[in-house]
Amino acid sequence: MAYVLLLFRRKSQVARLYSIAVGASARGKGIGQALIRAAEREALDRGSVEMRLEIRQDNPDSMRLFEGAGYRQFGAYLTYYEDGMHAWRYRKVLKSDHV
Repeated sequence: MAYVLLLFRRKSQVARLYSIAVGASARGKGIGQALIRAAEREALDRGSVEMRLEIRQDNPDSMRLFEGAGYRQFGAYLTYYEDGMHAWRYRKVLKSDHV
């Protein structure tokens, strides 16, 4: 089981990847990468030129996944999650010829 959830705001060209998950039994099979590509295509289809997301600072697997897909860290949110964990902010400029 896997999913990706995107958020869009009217009059904004920035899409937000709100949540992505791949079940434990499906990990390591390229599903996360496929979900990211699908999310980027959808964002482009809706007129977005940039995708942003947050990653828990204690989640190196997600950091590797998104950095491998071309996302770059550009900031942080302190005590962002309910348990007090900080989040790294990531973004990627979307280009239709690279998605």
